Amino acid sequence: QINAVILLAAAVLVFCFSVFEGENVWTWIHNVLLGLFSFSAYIVPLLLGIVSIMLALDKDTASLTVRVWQSAAFAALLNSTVYAFMVDSATQGFWSTIAACYKDGVQYRGGGAIGVLLGWPFERLFGDMGAKIILILLTVVFLMLVTGTTILAVLRAVRKPVEKTKETIETAINQTAERM
Repeated sequence: QINAVILLAAAVLVFCFSVFEGENVWTWIHNVLLGLFSFSAYIVPLLLGIVSIMLALDKDTASLTVRVWQSAAFAALLNSTVYAFMVDSATQGFWSTIAACYKDGVQYRGGGAIGVLLGWPFERLFGDMGAKIILILLTVVFLMLVTGTTILAVLRAVRKPVEKTKETIETAINQTAERM
């Protein structure tokens, strides 16, 4: 329980560092978090909070460790996906891209320096389109792992809007046919 409380306090502190600009060391930490994670600096404390709640509920430590790694991978993949769509680094080297994305992250642009770690190599290995497709798929997979969502649940959730769209299209077709 003590670990859960400490982790929750850390999550709240990281959230405050991410959201509020301060002075001196606080500003430095704020900028480092944004430079590394950009917009997902808000997601990191949320993930820490979820893990602390799981700890408080006495979840299995082994599964908790796996969940922490899955959450970290999800955050990195999300940043890498944003990087793939927002940064054109075809002519830049790895380290100069990290520096540029760090500066952009402080301004809430791009995926931060973390986004470069997977995004840059994926673009070099699979090209621009291949990297985007693979990163989107991996991000969705890790989101499903972190949230415990199954493919069946996703399909059920998608089914309703698809059926509604089908009905709307059929109604429009029938109305058009009646007018003719």
